[in-house]
Amino acid sequence: MFMEDLRKTLKDAHLEVLNATGWGTLLDGLAASWRDGGSDMLLFIYQQVSDFVAAVNWSEPFFTYLALFHTLVIVLVLVLTWRASAERIFVVAFFVLLLGWCSSYLNEFGRLHAAEIFVEKGVNYFDRGGLFISVVYFCPIFLVALLLQGRILVQMLRLMVDTKRRQLRKEMADAAAASASKTTATTGRGATDAAAGMTSFDSKEK
Repeated sequence: MFMEDLRKTLKDAHLEVLNATGWGTLLDGLAASWRDGGSDMLLFIYQQVSDFVAAVNWSEPFFTYLALFHTLVIVLVLVLTWRASAERIFVVAFFVLLLGWCSSYLNEFGRLHAAEIFVEKGVNYFDRGGLFISVVYFCPIFLVALLLQGRILVQMLRLMVDTKRRQLRKEMADAAAASASKTTATTGRGATDAAAGMTSFDSKEK
């Protein structure tokens, strides 16, 4: 009985968090898109990614520095959020998203100074639409922020489950105490009646 209540509580808490954050609607939409033609969508995405990878000279030193930057961000996030509270994780996620918000300004700076950034002459990967900066800079940052949000959701679920578990245990303890009290009262009343009966019997004999 306790495990069934706990399982139901966990499921309800999970659905409540998904609906409150909007993830439920997003996941339902992705599932519907997959059913309506997911294989074609995956093929299109694969083709676009292949074209992008082939068009970029990944041997540029810029990409080495960018990889070091992303590595530094990940290490700092791990250090700052290791066994941290949900509040601290939320603050770290805010600053990570702030880094992602700077992508448009970084893209404009890169477009104006491409000659100093890239070794290859005449190369400027920073397009006006921001596709390049989105792929190599914003997407990794956003992924880190998304994982942090996932950790916050997990902690919220654990907190809700622990709270419900304590509530169930308290209700079970109260019910057991009430049952024990009722049994004790019934036993005491029976003993009193028996004693009264014996007293009455002794009086009659006398």
